[in-house]
Amino acid sequence: MNAETLNDDALLRVSQLTNKPGKPGLLGVSRSSFYRLLDADFPKPIRPLPGVVAWRAGDVRQWIRSHSPS
Repeated sequence: MNAETLNDDALLRVSQLTNKPGKPGLLGVSRSSFYRLLDADFPKPIRPLPGVVAWRAGDVRQWIRSHSPS
C-alpha cells in the first residue's frame, strides 16, 4: 500500500499503518511505536463506527510529508 495512491478520504486502520512480521506497514513502525506517535503530533483518529478507529489517508499523508527529511 502506498499513501500517495489513496484517496484523501480513505480510512486507514492501525493494522494498515504498522508493521507485521514479513509485511511492512505504511508508516514502517511497530504497533508500540505507533502508539507513542499518537501521544505526540500524529493526526487525531476518527471513529466511523462504534469500536472502529481509523485515520484519514490525507491526514496521514500530510503527516508523513511533514516528518520526512528534506
